[in-house]
Amino acid sequence: LLVPKSNEQQQQQQEDSSEHNFEVAQQYDLDVFPLKEEDSPHVNFLLVVDEKKGVVTYHPVSSRVQLSTGRPGQRCKNTIVKRELSKEEVEEIDTRAAEVDLDLAEKYNLE
Repeated sequence: LLVPKSNEQQQQQQEDSSEHNFEVAQQYDLDVFPLKEEDSPHVNFLLVVDEKKGVVTYHPVSSRVQLSTGRPGQRCKNTIVKRELSKEEVEEIDTRAAEVDLDLAEKYNLE
């Protein structure tokens, strides 16, 4: 769990531009449990009710995610930064999505 740095730390950050505005507050373990057998149909669904539109949609759920109880975080050496995707990265994502999206398949001539 990342939280914004305190004001004192942000003031120090202005002096050192290599630092970022977040620090680690808590750590969690992530466990993923499959709910679906490989060759069997989905049996677990998430229902979403949109009262404004009067529509109910469902989404199949193939696994359950469980987070452990949070514990104090340790300083990590990894830095997380938000950045713009390059044109090549966007095209790669679209090409992969085109394998299952007919509109994108037409755009990239993958039919």
